[in-house]
Amino acid sequence: MSKWHEHPELGFIDYPFMRIFEDLCEGIRFVEDPVPDEVFQQVNSLKKLEAYIQSLKDWVAGSEEQNNDLFYEAYEVAREWLYGRSLDFGYLVDSPKCFLIRNGNELYVYWIAAYRDEQGIPFWDKPKAVFSCDYQEFMTSLIKSFKAFAADMRQQISDLFENKPEHVHIDREQILADQIHYEERITELENKRLFYADSPDWNSILKQIRAISRNRSE
Repeated sequence: MSKWHEHPELGFIDYPFMRIFEDLCEGIRFVEDPVPDEVFQQVNSLKKLEAYIQSLKDWVAGSEEQNNDLFYEAYEVAREWLYGRSLDFGYLVDSPKCFLIRNGNELYVYWIAAYRDEQGIPFWDKPKAVFSCDYQEFMTSLIKSFKAFAADMRQQISDLFENKPEHVHIDREQILADQIHYEERITELENKRLFYADSPDWNSILKQIRAISRNRSE
């Protein structure tokens, strides 16, 4: 974040790591299923992705005028496949958008965070960015990071129990249960035992995408 550079002690997001971890696991449930080429072509650049997001907004505005349930149904189909592959940053002010889209074995990460405060100061160093990498390499690196964090936490928990700070209530059972749950989730992720989302009807999605795109061009 660029806004807090003058306050080094505030240079991080004060939010539980477990929430971020669970958000990633939830997104991977969808990302694991590659997006077909025909659909990916609609969002294979930041410019196209932003245009597609805008077309969804325009479609909703049109549906309000038409008061037609079919408009909303088309919107849900055309929106769900994309936003299922996004990270939920709703706990941040004017939350950034971060989409994780797999096409073949390549992972594309799109970042959109154009928020500025009342003084016009941008919150983020990079308001927009695109990054791509091999999906399997990404997963290997991600799991390695999660395991390293788990090992650090085990050490901190051990130090906590050994040192027993005064005047601090320590819920030993809950701390250990949380650590076990976290490590079990890593194992599920590594062994592909997550409850993955069902593969959607891509033909139906493509049909609705084209309908919404035609509406945008008219």
